[in-house]
Amino acid sequence: MPNYCDNAGVLTAHNLRTKKLFLEILDWASADNKEDDRNFCDFFIPRPDWKSIIEMPEGYYIQSGAWKDEKVWLAKEGEPNIPLTDEQKEIIKEKCRGNIGDYDFCCNVWGTKWGLFDEHIEGDENKLYFGGTTAWGPFATMFENVVALQEELPEEEKLLFSMEYDYSESGCDFSGRQQIEVYDDGTMEIYDEEMGYEEGVWTWDGEHGTLPEPEEFWENKKDWSGCLAEGDNFSELKDGDLLMENGLIAILMPSQKEAYINGFPHELEVHPMNGEEWFIHEQ
Repeated sequence: MPNYCDNAGVLTAHNLRTKKLFLEILDWASADNKEDDRNFCDFFIPRPDWKSIIEMPEGYYIQSGAWKDEKVWLAKEGEPNIPLTDEQKEIIKEKCRGNIGDYDFCCNVWGTKWGLFDEHIEGDENKLYFGGTTAWGPFATMFENVVALQEELPEEEKLLFSMEYDYSESGCDFSGRQQIEVYDDGTMEIYDEEMGYEEGVWTWDGEHGTLPEPEEFWENKKDWSGCLAEGDNFSELKDGDLLMENGLIAILMPSQKEAYINGFPHELEVHPMNGEEWFIHEQ
């Protein structure tokens, strides 16, 4: 099972082509029963129609995973698998920028193997708000490719939108923000900022689409760390101060951000924003 990355963002349309795309996405997202297997990411860079690229026996499709020494092969329920020939692989690579099968394509072009799932999408033709989950990391690679691809398209087919897209995943310890700016000459420029999860909490200070509020995070961290004691007077502490509280005896060493209990050091963590609140970690 992968770690799940949280995603939230907003796109703002700057041309008619993009407005039409937003309405198409909203129509798809509002359908009670989606009749196709499209993903949110497919609307920006669709997965290839593999059947149109190479000939396959009736009912077969390209399967990604692990079978014998193959990462992709032809599969059909109830029928034996068929390996792709070297010629078929070369044809697919040539037409799909070196990617063979959905797994390859999604990882390399979107940046995550399943695209966006458990999605929630709303807005109108001018603004599109999106959120949801991705596997392991964000789909920020997709927007980098979208911006690059516009240079290859005729004017009437180009997408033009600005964006602010936030993402984070605590288990893999990252958080980030990707932005797209639109300039007067009709070009788009993409900017990325990424850092650790906790660093992001303090840096964005509640102004991030997927990270918790700093005070919520601080209180949760005390729970996760098994808070043994706490206070709000760090600037008054001195090395060697003795803390006796609820049967706990600790020697405080604020200069080292440590507390000694039964001769063993424990981290003494200080609130990075106010510099006064502190607590002692259990381990």
